[in-house]
Amino acid sequence: MFEVPRDYSHPDRGTLKLFGRSVSKYEKPAGPLSEEEARKKAYKPWMVYLQGGPGFGCQPPQDFPMTQAILDKGYQMLYLDQRGTGLSSPISAATLALHGDVHRQADYLKLFRADSIVKDCEAVRKTLTEDFPSHLKKW
Repeated sequence: MFEVPRDYSHPDRGTLKLFGRSVSKYEKPAGPLSEEEARKKAYKPWMVYLQGGPGFGCQPPQDFPMTQAILDKGYQMLYLDQRGTGLSSPISAATLALHGDVHRQADYLKLFRADSIVKDCEAVRKTLTEDFPSHLKKW
């Protein structure tokens, strides 16, 4: 779970939770790893996949054909339920009703647009790659 601002323009107005499922290739070396090999293994670059969304289900990562191909190329995968979907902070008629009249509800819904989802991805990326070398910090 990741905690992100509900409204990036006003971070003091509360947070939302984002659910992400990480997948990495299981590799058991035949012998002990050198320090360099261990460091490379610890800093595999991340690829993010925004799963789900209105009207679409979420398959488990192992059911996506691209998962194995991405892992074979040396990446880690993060399957992220974007805000309002899946196991992330939900948005529904019941949660909208908590925000007041239709105008306030519309303002709240604006916080679930793609611009906020991109900012969420950046916040998650910074968390995941905090101690990574600079060339591996991007998605």
